[in-house]
Amino acid sequence: MGGKIAPNMYGWSAIHLAIKIDNVEMVEYLYENTEFQKYDKYGYTLHDWAEAMGRGEIVRFFHDKNHNNKTPLELAVESKNISSVKALIIKGAKFDIKSELGYKIFELAIDSEDMKLIEYLVNHTLVGKNTGQQTLLEKVAQIYDKNINLSKLVKVLIKDNAGFDKALGQKLLQKAIYADDLELVETLYSKGVDAQYKDQLGRSGLHHAIKANCGEELIQFLIEHTTDINYRDKSGLNPLGLAKSNNCTVATKLLLEAGAYESYMYDDVIKVLGEYGY
Repeated sequence: MGGKIAPNMYGWSAIHLAIKIDNVEMVEYLYENTEFQKYDKYGYTLHDWAEAMGRGEIVRFFHDKNHNNKTPLELAVESKNISSVKALIIKGAKFDIKSELGYKIFELAIDSEDMKLIEYLVNHTLVGKNTGQQTLLEKVAQIYDKNINLSKLVKVLIKDNAGFDKALGQKLLQKAIYADDLELVETLYSKGVDAQYKDQLGRSGLHHAIKANCGEELIQFLIEHTTDINYRDKSGLNPLGLAKSNNCTVATKLLLEAGAYESYMYDDVIKVLGEYGY
């Protein structure tokens, strides 16, 4: 780009006017011979301008010329070229891990099962957290970002994992439950994760599934693999009570069919006192 036709206070220059009047030849000339800002004051590119105004031929020009001003990393991600993505990142290509591009890169890495790239991305996601000597799976259990497909990521990481300690297994199980991923729940169960293990609030996997308003198949699986479906958490709610309070009709129906009853923390005490005439 050559000449010094400075953009105005909005970041608009002569090329914006050429787009507005739909003059392709002028756009081509100004693109090659004048300076313009990549984004105007409102964050729009020249491509955005042309597209918004319905200038089809000019849109194609910008696309062919500079692929909508996209970086090599963005283009590599769009083409799903994981080798190029990895090479560009190693060479220092900049991107925000919490941006749309960052999430797309994460998805590509998971699909490719490239462990080195996955670990790189996981470490960047947990910047500022003390991960010490944790395994990759332990690090993943600390991620709470709905834009990252953690369920799919865990499946990739546990393929060759023989088992887990209770604490890690429960964290992974909760992620699988809140993702309503029956396949992952079954896989974790087959590897020794106990769906009946209680968290600090006294909630079992079944409690969490109800809280997450999971689907029928997952709720049914947990009912079948829970010895005491009437177990109360520390707040006094058993699964049926929690289902009703959360208006979870699927869980309510399945629990009633399984013979569950609604009770609260002090029901048993009141019953015993009643038997003694109090």
